[in-house]
Order: sequence, then structure tokens, then C-alpha cells
Amino acid sequence: MQKILLLSDTHGFLDRKIKNYILNSDQVWHAGHIGDIKVLNDLASLKPVKSVYKPKLLICGHSHILKVMYDKKNSHLHMNPGAAGIYGFHKIRTMLRFEINKGKIDNLEAIELGPRSVLSNTIN
Repeated sequence: MQKILLLSDTHGFLDRKIKNYILNSDQVWHAGHIGDIKVLNDLASLKPVKSVYKPKLLICGHSHILKVMYDKKNSHLHMNPGAAGIYGFHKIRTMLRFEINKGKIDNLEAIELGPRSVLSNTIN
């Protein structure tokens, strides 16, 4: 069983609140708009970071809209973690965490990091 932390749209920003979730995950998947290579380096210094491709999953970012919905027509789960960064139009910073157990997604949770305008201590 693997605990996956899925986030996107960090736009060059990571803070301690995100770091705590990283430390309690096995892998980090970033879905886009990283903003600065330093973010990937910081993530990779804590846990393995992967690009996303799984046939039964459609994972995207960039919209800053949290979405988890099963697409019956295409037989896949559509996941968008929203935005974990401080820039954009979103009001609440969000990300997703889930487990892959024998090829199936389990224990999916949407994580709210708080309002975009309220920051915790940054790690970069």
C-alpha cells in the first residue's frame, strides 16, 4: 500500500503545512504549474516525486478547482487537487491524498490547507 500526496499549482511556493503532509506520505505527485525547479528539488529531498500517468486515472491541475469525479463514459477517475499555492483566484488552498492498494484507489481525502491569504511558515 502506498500513500500518495497529489498537489498542483504551487507556483513556486511550499510551506510547513504542506511539508507535514509530505512527510506522512510515501510519494508526491505534482500535477502542474510548479513555478520553480526549487519546488521539485524540495519535494524530492523529502519523498519520491513522480509525473502522473495511470490508465484508470485522469489527473490534472491548472484550474485551481478541487474535483474528484468518476467518468463513466471513459471509465476513469478524474482528479484535480485544486491549488496548494498562494497565487490565483482560489479561496481555499487544497490538495488530495490517497492510497493505491492492489491497483485500486483507497482512502481518498481532500485536504484543506486554509485560506489562500493566510500563510503558515514557508519552507523555501
